[in-house]
Amino acid sequence: MEDVIFTVLDSVRRPYVLPGQLLDHALEILAASTRYSAKVFKVHPRLFAFLVAGLRAKGWDTRWMCFSGLLKIYDKDDDDAPYSVDPAEFLKNISQTLPWHLQRALDAYGPSRSDIRLALTVSEEYDSSMRDRVVHGDLYAFGLKQAELILKADLSVAGGILHGSSTWMNTWRSAINKIRAKNKPEDQDAADILDIAYLLYRRRHEEAVALARKSITRNPEQAYFYYALSFSSDHVERLQAEKKGLKCQQSTPFVRYQLLYQAVEHAGAMGYKWLLAASAEVTHSWEKGIACFVSALEDAKTFVEEAPPDHRSMLHILNWLVLLSLLVREDLSPDLMEIKDIVKKVKTAEQFAEFMGVQPDRFDFYLAQKAALKHYAQGVAEFSRVYEDLDRAKSQQASPTVTQAQTEDALAAWLDDVRLEDGSRAFPSHCEVNRGTKVNFDSVTMYRCSWCGNPSALLKKCELSLLATLCLSC
Repeated sequence: MEDVIFTVLDSVRRPYVLPGQLLDHALEILAASTRYSAKVFKVHPRLFAFLVAGLRAKGWDTRWMCFSGLLKIYDKDDDDAPYSVDPAEFLKNISQTLPWHLQRALDAYGPSRSDIRLALTVSEEYDSSMRDRVVHGDLYAFGLKQAELILKADLSVAGGILHGSSTWMNTWRSAINKIRAKNKPEDQDAADILDIAYLLYRRRHEEAVALARKSITRNPEQAYFYYALSFSSDHVERLQAEKKGLKCQQSTPFVRYQLLYQAVEHAGAMGYKWLLAASAEVTHSWEKGIACFVSALEDAKTFVEEAPPDHRSMLHILNWLVLLSLLVREDLSPDLMEIKDIVKKVKTAEQFAEFMGVQPDRFDFYLAQKAALKHYAQGVAEFSRVYEDLDRAKSQQASPTVTQAQTEDALAAWLDDVRLEDGSRAFPSHCEVNRGTKVNFDSVTMYRCSWCGNPSALLKKCELSLLATLCLSC
């Protein structure tokens, strides 16, 4: 198979009078070979460089073929990733003195807001609450304190709990019962938060989701309830909840970062699923997949801008941000100067991860991101002409253009389940664009809510300004 791969690679660099069909088939062969000949691509950088250069193509079918091919090279490596350290080891690591260059990064962000400081503080508060429970036996006060800490940090780490012992879980359950027995209106959120967290720790996700739905009807401003909905098996409900949760008045930095993380993961996964379907010319549209990737890209930017540099998920979100920037953005130069700040943050996140002893959530994404950055310039230098020829050949087919308005409206319609008067969906579910599809991000104004910034298919005028538009959920 290796001989076939290199024969195809050599063929794409030869001049042809009518190169379109040959180059298209050659790309299909090379991209499809990555799953079964991943070792060949890892050993020979030119092969990886060829695919990463294709992310600069004008046609989304070409870009997608290269992008999916790149990810398949490493998708088996995730099984071999080192396991993350246990909570006790994590707390031990972060209790050490930070190297000066990492401390400087935290000083620039605000050391009191760092993830390390938060984990240590919550760990101390958790230990103190456990001692108070033993001394005073006040399960009611203990439960209220746990509900407060759940909104501050991941107790499975800060509290030194990996999966929760049976004794600890029984204590937790008893605390919930004590709070509910008092039947105080002001404690209902705390009781629901504890119950939901208990169910999530037990991996009883559907029960947690069902309780969160009820909790939202009582208090729609508590962001944690929407975070719980992000564990729903319904991908529509997940994305809706994550977007709505980010607008809640009752939230904390920890919950907000969790919602952003989930929004990136779920929108990215749905984008992958839809573009995979669209590339096979089945009943899905390019617009929805592209819109999901754009949504994931923007939420990844927000996460990186807002979250502390030592956040345990920072490296994973940066992996998404790099890969989606290479896929979606059309203004990148061969030296990637436009994302140099992101690349610097990747290096800082790697150093924090090493200090804390944690690994990226998706090791395959990490490896793909590293390889893409490493071989991008080489790929552009050697293979840009190949993709220019392919773009030129496809442009003669008069392929339709997908505008930003179409991508945003497609995603919004899916999230809002917009239907016409006859009950049919406002946006058809079948693909109406063919190979060579282009996306025009500059020809239209983005249809976004002027308050929450989310895409929406149905916009209403703000009563205070004729220029502003608000989505119906605002």
